[in-house]
Amino acid sequence: MSVAAPSAPRAPLTADQRNSFVAAFLGWTMDAFDYFLVVLVYAEIAKDFGVSLERMAFLTTVTLINPVSPYGFGGSHGVDGRPCTPDWAGTGGGTAAPDFVRRLAERDAGSDEPLSSPREVLMTFFGPGPNRPNVDEDFLVAELFTTTVGDDHYPGDMTASEHWPNVAPGSRGVLNSMSGTYYDTSAFGDVSDAPPITWLRGTADQVISERSMFDLATLGELGAVPGWPGADTMPRQSVNTERGSRVALKKRRNTADWAALIRTKILCPALSLRHLARDRDMCHDSAAKRWKRYEAAREAGSSEEEAIASA
Repeated sequence: MSVAAPSAPRAPLTADQRNSFVAAFLGWTMDAFDYFLVVLVYAEIAKDFGVSLERMAFLTTVTLINPVSPYGFGGSHGVDGRPCTPDWAGTGGGTAAPDFVRRLAERDAGSDEPLSSPREVLMTFFGPGPNRPNVDEDFLVAELFTTTVGDDHYPGDMTASEHWPNVAPGSRGVLNSMSGTYYDTSAFGDVSDAPPITWLRGTADQVISERSMFDLATLGELGAVPGWPGADTMPRQSVNTERGSRVALKKRRNTADWAALIRTKILCPALSLRHLARDRDMCHDSAAKRWKRYEAAREAGSSEEEAIASA
């Protein structure tokens, strides 16, 4: 009888390895809520499509549900996500509303002063919206209060900036992970032989949108954050332009299909995915035509921005 030699002891993780693991875990956590909403209505979606649950599971692995710009959240402009300032001011941990962060840390479940109330922010911007009477909001608020608040968690730390709004990303925590300082997924468009991609978004979404109420440039434009230097210096981020133009067009070239499904309401899986099969065909046809117009413009000598605009 042979006896297997004992395995060598594992080497401890380096600081970079630990930080990479934590960053990956936090990134998954930020996106998991949207995905699990889809899981909750798998059976209904499969029934509407006339497909098996197994097929439904495959479909969702190639669906992007309202992702942020390929260049992070806020602080950038143009189809290639150029930073508005060298230090990505207006993004990261310092952009969270201080009163909201305080009340979140205190587990304040009240609805007074709704702009800083965790309950009201959740229900208005991230939760059911008009469907509020039909959900268990106390359960959702209790789940929200499992959030760990601090510089290493939510919202993260910050650094001072000479540029408006005088805050720039730090190096730790959730919101910093979504700053363009660290977040850049634009190379996704260069992947060859990729599976079909479907991008879902809702036009009434107030978080990931052309006019996000969480983009400090939008709030500055509205006068809610004083001192806004103007659109020439700090324009509100055009999320759909950034993720729907250069990267999407490149993706159309490098993958079998790319579809951007635009719903007229806040994205709700039970409603928005109901007509996915019909909308995919329409959007794929539109994407193919856009790509041909883009290529023709580039061959005619147009710049990339001009070609995208013409497409």
